[in-house]
Amino acid sequence: MNKNMRKLPKMTEEFQQQAVLDAEVIYEFEQLLEPKYPFIDVIPFIIVILAATWWSFYEPEVAWVFIPVFLITWLTYRASGNPNIEQKVTITKKGIIVSELELIPEGYFTILRATGYIVALICIVSIFYFGPMMLVGAGAGALMSFQVTGAQNEPEIITTPFNNNLDYMLCITKGRNFKNGILNFTHSFKYEEGNNYPEDVHNFFSFYYSATLQQQVKMRELINREINITFEEDVTHI
Repeated sequence: MNKNMRKLPKMTEEFQQQAVLDAEVIYEFEQLLEPKYPFIDVIPFIIVILAATWWSFYEPEVAWVFIPVFLITWLTYRASGNPNIEQKVTITKKGIIVSELELIPEGYFTILRATGYIVALICIVSIFYFGPMMLVGAGAGALMSFQVTGAQNEPEIITTPFNNNLDYMLCITKGRNFKNGILNFTHSFKYEEGNNYPEDVHNFFSFYYSATLQQQVKMRELINREINITFEEDVTHI
């Protein structure tokens, strides 16, 4: 044996994910995921109006404080609570990459970062007014606030390698209820007797994406070449 031969790198999760990113792209598509029930956004606004009206009658001297708070809370939810999502699905020879970016206005993050600085300052000043007993609470609050000051709208990217040595099951669901007939397709390990893989292994090799039935025809064809799907369950009727 050649003693000068270098050892092969350990097949860590990071190594396998990088192999997926470096592999040749076979197929990819992008689409906009729009929530199916936008009227849900109206509910927080109704709550704000009712609460502000009730408080104005019973506590008129402090209503001017709580009304802006209620409005800010609703506007925060309106901007970030139920946004459209820009999804990109990429299949390579080694695995699948799913990227989702919530289309939240940049102004929301600008305000969030500014609020973080303000809250951090208030937490620090409170230590001098209320004594060292406030140090723990204010310190934790300041730390969290400083973390918020770096808030950015970044996509969530999940990279999953294929494992052709295991049996998969495909579950089709309505998922997050998007418009235009978009469904969720989840591929996970099929639990069988003698399948003693740890849960983290199951989670690492499982993946999901959203697609229409027309898009799924192409996806299914390509994925079937790489993994063994032995069971399919359609629960879109539930």
